[in-house]
Amino acid sequence: MKNILRGLSAMIVGVGLAACASAPPPPPPPPPPPFPMTRSEGTWTFDYDAQDRVATAQLRSGQGALLVEMSCQAPRGPLEVRDWTFATLSTGGASLGFELGEGEVRVPGQSPASPVGSGGVHFAVSPMDLAVTSLLTGQRVAVLGPDNGHDWGSAAADQVLAVANACVQRGS
Repeated sequence: MKNILRGLSAMIVGVGLAACASAPPPPPPPPPPPFPMTRSEGTWTFDYDAQDRVATAQLRSGQGALLVEMSCQAPRGPLEVRDWTFATLSTGGASLGFELGEGEVRVPGQSPASPVGSGGVHFAVSPMDLAVTSLLTGQRVAVLGPDNGHDWGSAAADQVLAVANACVQRGS
């Protein structure tokens, strides 16, 4: 009886080890960006001007500095984005990545004059772009520049969706 129990135990352990050995390894974490990435957690505000049909969302730091501003005018946009956390881009702008959850839109960026006198980036995205329409609440939103990036924090996806949805009539 002891030999049968030992054999049964050895078989169970062997099957367990074989199952673990055949399980696919967990996917590796995404590589870190090749440049510094800042993350902002501030206060978002949303406003809709019914007369002009313009939706606007702003992210301000704890000290009140304007970090991000998005706006879109109905009925079709575009979604205008200004991120004031970037240094001035080189003359002629640069290619930027606008990361929206699992999607990314490549856009030409420009350096507008900032309300506080420092650089920033400005670009436009269609509110109907697949990356925007596929975005889910709680997903990451970030702007990726040529040599740095800015993660807009945990509430950013909700704000992008609010501005885009106010700008474009969705559904039937």
